[in-house]
Amino acid sequence: MFKIGEILSHHSDMMPNDSYPIGYYPDLGCIMVNSKRCKKGEKNYLWLFGIDRMDLKCDFKTWLDRMIMAQGNTIGKWFR
Repeated sequence: MFKIGEILSHHSDMMPNDSYPIGYYPDLGCIMVNSKRCKKGEKNYLWLFGIDRMDLKCDFKTWLDRMIMAQGNTIGKWFR
């Protein structure tokens, strides 16, 4: 997970304007928040920006719960 001050430094011109990075999965890519979905109150606003774009189909709380259950193991397969 990135610190608040690191979020802007990890954002690149290649990333969509409606999303910002909040963390990084090794070998998968940046964990992104879709700000449009979040502002609308939608629950599924997290996605991965990497070689493949992957909708994580969850909010931050659900993602964090899944990370705790997986004990830090890669959980990218859960979202495919």
